[in-house]
Amino acid sequence: MGADMTLRHFQIFQAVCDTGSATGASDKLNISQPAVSIAIKELEVFYNTKLFERVGRKLQLTESGKTLRGHVNNVLEQFDETTTVMKEQIGQTRVRLGSNTSAAETKLPSLIDSLKESIPDIKLTILADNTEAILEKLMRNEIDFALINEQTNNDQLVSIPLYCEEIRVYCSPDLYNEDMITFERLKDMPLLFREKGSFVRETICYAAERYSSHLKPVVESTSTLSLITLAKRGM
Repeated sequence: MGADMTLRHFQIFQAVCDTGSATGASDKLNISQPAVSIAIKELEVFYNTKLFERVGRKLQLTESGKTLRGHVNNVLEQFDETTTVMKEQIGQTRVRLGSNTSAAETKLPSLIDSLKESIPDIKLTILADNTEAILEKLMRNEIDFALINEQTNNDQLVSIPLYCEEIRVYCSPDLYNEDMITFERLKDMPLLFREKGSFVRETICYAAERYSSHLKPVVESTSTLSLITLAKRGM
């Protein structure tokens, strides 16, 4: 059947079609004229047909050559398009970032700003969900990084501390206006708490139980900001 066909054969064939001569093709592709002639001959052997006829100083396509040119143009266009897409994709830093609700409300915006400043071409995909769901997606490789405000003991994950935060009690000044509050006093107040399983809630309840205080919320929410809004209104 002759030599195996390569993309280079098609590029040489296209150059001969465009320039009308082996010399023009060799100049266009910066290769020797014999290399052009050999590639065209290998194409003709491979397809068992004549592709060009000489008319004066020009090479003109035969009917078979015209048919091949249409297919070759399509192949090379698809190759160029694929190359462009892949280069653009490789040139971008794509990151899938998951964040639990608390971190998304308080830390995520500044983190995104820092990432874009450090890596201008970064392409972020962001998912906000509860901690359990975020960690599950991380384990299934559905996201690249998880931003959560609690420690995990999963030995398959690498944990990197990013920041420290305080846990505070917020309420309307009409309800309480002193600088400090005890757990004993806190347990008698209408508490607005994060949902069960929240690290913030678990931390507060654990600390309260050390002082024999069992805290019971009247409102539970996955949103810290919604709890603060309710607190402002005196709940």
